[in-house]
Amino acid sequence: MEERVARMLNRLRAGAGACACGAYLAGLDALHRTEILTSLAYDRLARKFGTVRELHAEAGEGLSRWNGGEVYTIARVHCFRDDTVPYYRNPLALRWAGNDWNWRDELSLRWTSPGREEIRAYNAALCGELAAMGFDEIVLEEFYFPIGGKLDTIRRGESYNPSQFTAQVEDFLTRVRAAVEPYGTKLSLRVGRSTLEGGETASGVTPQLLEEYAHRIWVEADGQTPAPLDLLEGAGITGGEDRLVLVTHAREDTPLFQAVIPSEEPEN
Repeated sequence: MEERVARMLNRLRAGAGACACGAYLAGLDALHRTEILTSLAYDRLARKFGTVRELHAEAGEGLSRWNGGEVYTIARVHCFRDDTVPYYRNPLALRWAGNDWNWRDELSLRWTSPGREEIRAYNAALCGELAAMGFDEIVLEEFYFPIGGKLDTIRRGESYNPSQFTAQVEDFLTRVRAAVEPYGTKLSLRVGRSTLEGGETASGVTPQLLEEYAHRIWVEADGQTPAPLDLLEGAGITGGEDRLVLVTHAREDTPLFQAVIPSEEPEN
């Protein structure tokens, strides 16, 4: 793992790893484009080195080159699905109801609890640091309570109270928006089909939250019907195709994927 992270940092220093700093959109006009994005889970590196600030110090030249130029850079942040922090800080994790163990989802990964104020504050601060580094857009993934795995085995209580889910998710989004707004960074959200269809109620995410907080909504292009655009419209989310990012061509067993990002007109 150490060698793998070192290789990623070397790519950043060389300026070749735009995917490592969030996006690869070379050779396109920043104001008129349909972009193909290749992205890595940026915060995994950040957590490996403790904070985003330390990573920036280590690879600042490469990041500054991408973020300060004509390339539109995007940072993905996996918020509460976190296999590391719960291992060392059990009180911040979702816990199993049957014993004193960390709960794991359908991928056998641990989660920090969105119900914990300090975890919401930590992730919001992480986004603020990414915005300060010059990223044009931040995409939040797993910014909600888990929707996969044996949810009935999660221990109820302060860290997992279904009656508070939506309020706690909204509190987190409010914190993130406040953290990134001073830098003009756009905040986008990635959700799944079941959330848009209303087929799940465990996440705490509502169409109203997506409408209020998401600059763009990232959805997997899975070939099913209704199509993602129809799902947005059916949920009452405005903006149509200008607000939809289709995630395509995900590579198995890696955090890499491509996405088609709609063009934006320059602001007057």
